[in-house]
Amino acid sequence: MVGIRYFYLGDKKHAIKWLNHALQLAPESQHAENIRAFIYYLQEEYNKSFDAFLKVPEHALFFKPAMFYLMELGFLTNRSKEVIEHFKKVYPDLFLSNIIIDESNFTSALALGRLLKAKGDYKQANHLLKESLKIAQEENFEGWTGRYQNWESRINLALGNNSEALFAYKKLVDIGWHLNTLLIDPIYKPLYKEPEYQKMIKIMKTRLEEEREILREMEANGELDIPLVPKKG
Repeated sequence: MVGIRYFYLGDKKHAIKWLNHALQLAPESQHAENIRAFIYYLQEEYNKSFDAFLKVPEHALFFKPAMFYLMELGFLTNRSKEVIEHFKKVYPDLFLSNIIIDESNFTSALALGRLLKAKGDYKQANHLLKESLKIAQEENFEGWTGRYQNWESRINLALGNNSEALFAYKKLVDIGWHLNTLLIDPIYKPLYKEPEYQKMIKIMKTRLEEEREILREMEANGELDIPLVPKKG
């Protein structure tokens, strides 16, 4: 989806434009609430984004990302308790001491682990985070669970392993990856003063601007433009 690509590149204006177009094309699709949530998120209407993410159906393709963003929005809006209650409804097994973490649930386990740790439930939080880290280190996945989301760094930071997080971040930059979300996620705050981190941030910002320029040229040449929405009837 072009809108999500713009989101990852840090171009809010174009991301919102394309996401609104997607919503116009299929306002009743299973992905509609997810798209609305992203639009509100980009507009910094965080409570509206939170409410929309809550409505994303469990069978939807973007359900796992929705749960992760709910965690982040819970912190931003002081609604973490609501997020934990939602997790209890859709992922009750994550609250069990013998839960098995694998590719299918490790991003949700990370999200819940951060929520529980902030709440003071350190035992279950650390269990979820440590088991999630083992999965993230396998680096064999694609899509939302792929290494480009930098799960290894995020989990290490949640565990307080700053040196390991910095090393994992550098690995990602060294293979040429770049996402705006890797610049703005507040979980990276413990790394801000590290010279090596600042060096990698500079590299990633340059790559993001280069890719944004490619898309701007495509738009100027008419290669990338929003088509008209067909009229009903």
